Amino acid sequence: MAVLSFEPDEEIESFLARLNSQLGEDANADDQHNDSGRASIGYVYLTVHRDMALWPSDTDDDLALFEFGTTGSRMSTLFFASESIRRAFTGLLESCRGVYGLFDMENHAELFWLRGSKRSVQLPTAEMTLLEIERLTTR
Repeated sequence: MAVLSFEPDEEIESFLARLNSQLGEDANADDQHNDSGRASIGYVYLTVHRDMALWPSDTDDDLALFEFGTTGSRMSTLFFASESIRRAFTGLLESCRGVYGLFDMENHAELFWLRGSKRSVQLPTAEMTLLEIERLTTR
């Protein structure tokens, strides 16, 4: 697991407020922001797939897949809705020469990065190969 912190935006603050109201009187909003004002939203699962031959990706064998998974549907929705979270993942892809990035929304996916360019393309599923994604998005 990894703990990530993000620049607060309206979606993150709303998520934290709902979380605090569920936790009751013991919750303190200040505890969810670090010294630099970034917001901690909770645990995120990180799986690194290094053997791309086992993954249907149509990518080079020297690449790795970093799969970030949320702990629940509300956090998944937050990842999709928050511009701050989107900027953080786009920045990660950009600085590490990422090939593509998408949000898996279970019944569809959104491609937000492809080969060096920001995108916003709804895909029918996250279970697509890179070749399928490129064919679908270059029509």
